[in-house]
Amino acid sequence: MRQGTPPRLETRPPSRACAVGLMVLLAAPAGLAGCRSRKVLLPAGEGVAVEVVEHDAGTGGDPGADVVAIAESEPNNFPSQAQLLHLAEAPALELDVEGPPAARQWRVSGTLAGATDVDTFRFRLSQRREASDAAAPDAAEGADAGVEGPTEPAFVVRIALEALPGASAATPLRLDVSNASGATLVRITNTVEGEALVVPNLDIGASSDLLVRVGRGQSPSEEPVPFVLTVSLRSLGAGEEREPNGTPERATVVAVATATAEMAGHLGWRQDTDWFQVRFPSALAGMVIDLDLQLPGDAAAQVGFADAAGTMLYGYQRPASGRLQLAGFQPPGDGVVMVKVQNTAGAITDRRYRLTLAAVPAAPELEQEPNDQLSTAPTRTADALSGRIHPAGDVDVFRFCRPASKSLMVVPPANSTLEIDVLDATGRLVTSETISADRQVTLEGLELPECFFVQVREKSAKRSNFLEPYSLRLTPP
Repeated sequence: MRQGTPPRLETRPPSRACAVGLMVLLAAPAGLAGCRSRKVLLPAGEGVAVEVVEHDAGTGGDPGADVVAIAESEPNNFPSQAQLLHLAEAPALELDVEGPPAARQWRVSGTLAGATDVDTFRFRLSQRREASDAAAPDAAEGADAGVEGPTEPAFVVRIALEALPGASAATPLRLDVSNASGATLVRITNTVEGEALVVPNLDIGASSDLLVRVGRGQSPSEEPVPFVLTVSLRSLGAGEEREPNGTPERATVVAVATATAEMAGHLGWRQDTDWFQVRFPSALAGMVIDLDLQLPGDAAAQVGFADAAGTMLYGYQRPASGRLQLAGFQPPGDGVVMVKVQNTAGAITDRRYRLTLAAVPAAPELEQEPNDQLSTAPTRTADALSGRIHPAGDVDVFRFCRPASKSLMVVPPANSTLEIDVLDATGRLVTSETISADRQVTLEGLELPECFFVQVREKSAKRSNFLEPYSLRLTPP
């Protein structure tokens, strides 16, 4: 825009159902309650008009923020040709006579004209302010005061890409997002007809620029594909995940001042993975970690504990829904706990999951995870112990050093059938029993060394309380 030639701003009453759009290609979403539109008229020769749709609630972006609608400008295939748009943290539209308007939310319409067409947009954060120590009051539902959380950034970027009705269902869209230095932050492709690609909470770090590229997935189709790209700023809450966090190295770090950590996140796109690094205040000697993950109603996921390198130690091996719980995880000595949450169903970006970790005193008679390998089996010197076969597929292994014991008393949970394997010091199977009610496994007469292993797994279950423990007791000679 030429300096000294300010844009003219027109305000007009709402059109039908507030379906007001661009002068070219784009119509704002219908049915936005209480919205009206403003049109920024650029001077002659300066390009298309920009439509601002003020609204009260979401259009896939930040509720209550102005939506600035604009059409793509070709050529924009390469980063050097990227269309520049400014993101401002203030929710109101800001007009700069020396540059394009800045807004908290942009809605860009475009068309992938052919199989090789790529549309590139550069979003620049204007007037970026330092993050405050206090999160916005409405930033994270249920954020706990005990969560200190990172103080940077206070804002994250939400990106949504959706093909318009009529686009070929056989043509998947691809979304590539990188920062100013060219480092890839997110790369996803939709595989389900009509499913939008949404990144709900992207942290671009110290970079002020965000490069967004829209293209096709693996498809030979030359049919034009119209799309809408929405990019907006929103507040970040304490304990809330930030993308990219799909690897242990990029884990969202949450520091807590108490024995409980409360976090929130989005399952995101299909197969989206969220890593958390939870830093408890001190070493957790004599403590174990219990985990509680509450998913949105129609979601499915896997969750588990891992080491610093990302190797899974204890968790769900199969997709599960509703409330996922893990108990009795023995944390590392430094108090840093790694947790992985993975979406195993469809995209869910409009509702959050809640993740809670609690450090609790370890019960001496109760097993601690992980203990599914001979190498990690704890040596038990007591006569009795208890454990939980949870989640599905869990295996517990114990090392006993109680020579000349006559038998092993097994008490399974109600409505459960356990398989009990007795192994020698090398892991060789000595005897195996299937037990569905209180019963003794005879050890007398078996060729057992002074120290031997007992392996417990669940063969079948019809129980509702999967955290109900079983118990083992060695009978004296």
